[in-house]
Amino acid sequence: MDTFRVPILVSGGERIVDGKLAKLCDRFHVRLFAKVRVADVLPVSEERVDSLDFSYALKAHFDFVIADVNHQALLAVEFDGPSHYCDETTISRDDRKNRLCREYLLPLLRVGAPSLRQADHRTLFEWIIEVWFEHRQLVEARAATLEKDWDGELPDIDPDDFNYRTAFAQREEGLRIFAPLDAFSDAREQIGRWIWSRLGRPDLNGWYGEHPRGHNVGILALEATPGVWIAGRGAADLRGIWPWLDGVCPAVVAQDIALLDLSSQLAEWDRGRIIGMSSEGVEAMTRGLTRGELTWAAIPTKDELLRFTLERLRRAGADVDDPGMFIRLHRSFYENERSFDDDW
Repeated sequence: MDTFRVPILVSGGERIVDGKLAKLCDRFHVRLFAKVRVADVLPVSEERVDSLDFSYALKAHFDFVIADVNHQALLAVEFDGPSHYCDETTISRDDRKNRLCREYLLPLLRVGAPSLRQADHRTLFEWIIEVWFEHRQLVEARAATLEKDWDGELPDIDPDDFNYRTAFAQREEGLRIFAPLDAFSDAREQIGRWIWSRLGRPDLNGWYGEHPRGHNVGILALEATPGVWIAGRGAADLRGIWPWLDGVCPAVVAQDIALLDLSSQLAEWDRGRIIGMSSEGVEAMTRGLTRGELTWAAIPTKDELLRFTLERLRRAGADVDDPGMFIRLHRSFYENERSFDDDW
């Protein structure tokens, strides 16, 4: 009898996404559906879309649809395999599905194999879904309070001011910032320690822009030794979800993802497993992109700064073990603040 059945989820990537989505949907009390026909989610009509889009909607399906308790679709999720990036027919179908979602205002998140890489304790895919729902809960909380005859205070975070790198953030001992929705804080700290441990304190260089296919690209590079660079690259395709998600700029996300790549590259460099890139190579890699740092490396804690400073003095010939030596470190509380989001 099994010979008359085919798997609903064909690829390994789809099965991984299904498992992670199921857990997230349980957490946020929403429902998950797989392989749902487009026309069963969107009220397509020939009066509103052209005949080809209408015919496609009747035959095509979404890989996953997340719905509320009333079975109203909230978000569609597509897992894109290799053919979605190189096969013209598949790309054309993707463009058609994107167009239908824009027409009927359905957020659509496209994820591929790179989205399944670990960021911190989450994959990039889990992280963006979590950010999506945390922001949505803030929107719902504000709407609920405004609908009531209520003179209390609104939720602490205004959804319009939401930013995943600062939402719910707390300052910890040593001026470290703990932000649960920042999946890149570990990489940020690792890069910051690497920079400070190199006594020359090399600058973090960044570039950002759009790929011809429309997704965003971010690159970060450090000059490890004179003329030798270590570079990390990140990419993010949030075109189908960004309009509904305040505080998540695709270009910023692409550079934050580049933090992950740069952090791993630096670890391999320290182990002697990779060689650096020439200045000409960095120039070729970033050609056509805009110069600018939309992210940053974390400034180390006071204890780490003290160790780095002592090592710098020791290498300079100072007797840091002399009990008569007095060292005082001063750092502005706001030294690690950045203003990168004025125009998005």
